[in-house]
Formats: sequence, structure tokens, C-alpha cells
Amino acid sequence: MENIKYIGASWLNEFFFCEYKFYLNKIKKIILEATPEMLKGTEVHEKLELDFQKVATPSTIDAFIESKELTITRELELQTFLPEILLLGRIDEINVDSEKILIIDDKPKAYPYDEIKSQIFTYCFLFQENFSKKHNKKVYAVLRDRDSGIIKWQDNYSDSEKNKVLE
Repeated sequence: MENIKYIGASWLNEFFFCEYKFYLNKIKKIILEATPEMLKGTEVHEKLELDFQKVATPSTIDAFIESKELTITRELELQTFLPEILLLGRIDEINVDSEKILIIDDKPKAYPYDEIKSQIFTYCFLFQENFSKKHNKKVYAVLRDRDSGIIKWQDNYSDSEKNKVLE
């Protein structure tokens, strides 16, 4: 267990955005000062979660996945073991209905850069690794603008995307 490396799904976005910042933070373990944008993002996510909790109905994960009507959950933390790696992720929101599962990531000024798509497909991978035996619904990766609520990009999660995540 001590040789296990921990990797967060959000690290993919960080790595592709700025390799040097990633190196300083994740490899050299230098704590970087939070920017005003990071602080605002944390505040907005916390507010969205609190608003969600006010109207949410407690359920089990099985009932959630099996739902035939639109059902939403937020801030689902998942993990899966790969050879010598523990892959971790926290999904902003998941929407389920009778036919599909939407794995949604909220970003400010959302634009579907490849690194953001990789992060969301990694969340899809985590979801499928944990729950694929509990459903046969199509899974979609979704990028939503955090501030406007508008979906900026959506794509089907497939075996091809799974293989890219594993690479």
C-alpha cells in the first residue's frame, strides 16, 4: 500500500493548464497561494452544495442510479484502484433519468478545452468503475458554465474515452 500513488481527476486539468505549477504543487509539495478566482470558485461550489442540500431528499446510491425520473446528486466523491495508483475524484453533479446518466463538471467561463474534457471523462471512468454493474444507461460527460448554468459541451462516454483515461 505504501507504494500507491494518489492521483486526483482534477489534476489532469491542472497539469495541462500549467505543467510548472503542477510540478511545484504536486511533486515538490510547495503550497501555492490561492488566487481570488480559486477562492471565489470554492465559495460558489459551497453555496451550490448548501442550496442543493436544502431541497435534496435522502436516498441510497442504488435508488439514485435506478431512478426513472430526473434525479440529481451533487459532490459525489469516488475512487478506484489501478495498478500502483489510487484514482480519486469529486463529481460536481450527476443527473440520472430512465435512459442516461450525465456526469457534470461546473467551470467558470466554461470552454471545452481538451484538458477539461479529459478531467470529465476521468469522472465518467470513476463512475463506471464504481457503478457499471448497477446500470445499463448511457453515460455522458458534460461541461456546464458554473455561473450561467448553460451546458457548453456534452459527449458520450465510450470505450475509446475509457482507453484514453487509462493511458
